[in-house]
Amino acid sequence: MKMLLRVNLVVITLLSILAAVPKLIRVPQELDFFAGVGLGPAAVVIFGAIQLIGGVLLIRGKTRRLGAMITAAMFLGSAVMVLASGQWMFGIVSLVPVVLAMLLARSALRLTPSRPA
Repeated sequence: MKMLLRVNLVVITLLSILAAVPKLIRVPQELDFFAGVGLGPAAVVIFGAIQLIGGVLLIRGKTRRLGAMITAAMFLGSAVMVLASGQWMFGIVSLVPVVLAMLLARSALRLTPSRPA
């Protein structure tokens, strides 16, 4: 079980960080998508920065739970925007990372290595 949690940690961390990059560098397709749901370029960059922060916080054991909660919230925001744009199937599939990040938040303490007393 611990191995599955570690795989989940790696996948969600990479997904969060890699999803942030196109927003931070203002890829035109990202800007167009966000504009379609009523958000401007500044909102895209802020969204990407928060995604990146969540992903980075997942790396350290002490900040992992907070990072997982931020990441879950940002993935949920993305999924809602995808659903709002009318892309139902992709929106439903986009909920999978939300669930995986929430599981990661729940299990964050089990992934943190214990230190000898």
